[in-house]
This record gives sequence, C-alpha cells and structure tokens, in this order.
Amino acid sequence: MGAAGGGGRSGGDDLWRVAYERVCPAERYAAIIVEVTHATDAPGIEVKESGEHALGSGPVLGRGSTLNPGLFELLFETAERERLPFTVEASARTTGTDADAVHISRSGVPTALVSIPLRYMHSPVELVQLDDVSASAALIAATALRLNARTSFAR
Repeated sequence: MGAAGGGGRSGGDDLWRVAYERVCPAERYAAIIVEVTHATDAPGIEVKESGEHALGSGPVLGRGSTLNPGLFELLFETAERERLPFTVEASARTTGTDADAVHISRSGVPTALVSIPLRYMHSPVELVQLDDVSASAALIAATALRLNARTSFAR
C-alpha cells in the first residue's frame, strides 16, 4: 500500500501519476492519500455544502465515485474499532485532490482519501488541530495492520 499526501492540484497530476507508478509495484497495490479539507467551524463556511468537519473532529474520510468503496469501508470500520473520531465527506465526481491522479494510474489503483480539517486554507496562517493529525496517522497505521494477503479491493 502506498501513502501520499499534500500538494493539492496545482498542476501536479502528471507528476503524482509518474511518481506513483515508479514507487508502487504492479502486482498488489492500493493508496491512501493524505490531504487537508476545509474545517467547517470557521466563519463563512457553509456546513450544508461540505458537511460538518470541525477542528478536533478527527480525520475526514472521503467517499465518492473515484474512491474505492472497499478501502473506504476498511478505514471506516477501523476508525470505529479503534474508537477514533472521524467524519465523512462526500464528493460527487472528483475529489479535487491527488487521489484523482492516483486513482487513474496504471489500470486503476484502489484509492482512499483521508483529510485533515484545516482552517484558513491557502493563507500564511493555516491551522490544524494536532489531535486530528495524530488521529489520522493512528487510523492509517491501524488500517495497514489489518491488511493481509487475502485483502481485496475489487469492485
């Protein structure tokens, strides 16, 4: 399983695709992309559009058409099993993250998205809660420990 993060979509889709194809073996692979998403407890953020993802609410699990449902379920079940706080964010088409480029790499890569709530995105004073970062790392580690040779992400 590969993990990649950060960088957003500022023209880096091809770079991420090439990097991922060189790092991951062709046989069995999956990717958990780590990104940030807007914390919705800041003034001016419409919770009805994005869902409720306050600072301190833990990692945000992406759910959408470009994200693998089996990998999402594994993350979801792991978060519940480990009693880690989390929220879910739906995406109608693309996620607007590096997950989109990884998803279409090779002949298709099972991809999941774990985002950290962030205030003041794209400003000099971006802000996260460190508990959210720790919970995201704990979730990814616990999920990786649940993988075995029989794990399948076939749709």
